[in-house]
Amino acid sequence: MRFPAFHQLDLRVDKSYYLNKITAKFYIDIQNIYNFQAEQADIVVRQQDANGNYVTTENGTKYVLETLPNTSGTVLPTIGIILVF
Repeated sequence: MRFPAFHQLDLRVDKSYYLNKITAKFYIDIQNIYNFQAEQADIVVRQQDANGNYVTTENGTKYVLETLPNTSGTVLPTIGIILVF
């Protein structure tokens, strides 16, 4: 199975101030601006009962499994300062 292509839009704005012996750089960086959620392989986990015990079949030799959907991607804003001496 092939998943759809992953894509995202990143934006960064920098501003530099040049002083006597120091350069101060300020930036705002936003990754994945439109919050694209990439589809990935499902997560497979062992099923548990109400007491937290794992559910088994075939006289306790096999676990009962369940799948959880798995997506990744979030908006990631960052601000920063860079000082160069």
